[in-house]
Amino acid sequence: MSVTEADIKKLASLARIQISEEEVKTFRNEIDSILGYVDQLNTVSASVSAHSQVVPEHRNQVREDISHSDTNPNPEVLVDAAPSSESGFVKVKKILN
Repeated sequence: MSVTEADIKKLASLARIQISEEEVKTFRNEIDSILGYVDQLNTVSASVSAHSQVVPEHRNQVREDISHSDTNPNPEVLVDAAPSSESGFVKVKKILN
């Protein structure tokens, strides 16, 4: 399939862009090259047999929600450094209703 200069001008019109006559010729050659490559890809056999596909089992991954004191050995220091705290927790402004 060959692209004509009229095709390129129509595409430019549809894209609402202005292109010069020199650009029309450049784009025509580039699009011809791309379409030639696509034609090459169409000739390749890409059949896949059903038994060769391996579909991994999907399942949720869960873990225990535990505090690791090794990542924060002194939480009291952080709570004390917060602008506002209550009962050993950082107090923040309510953002949800």
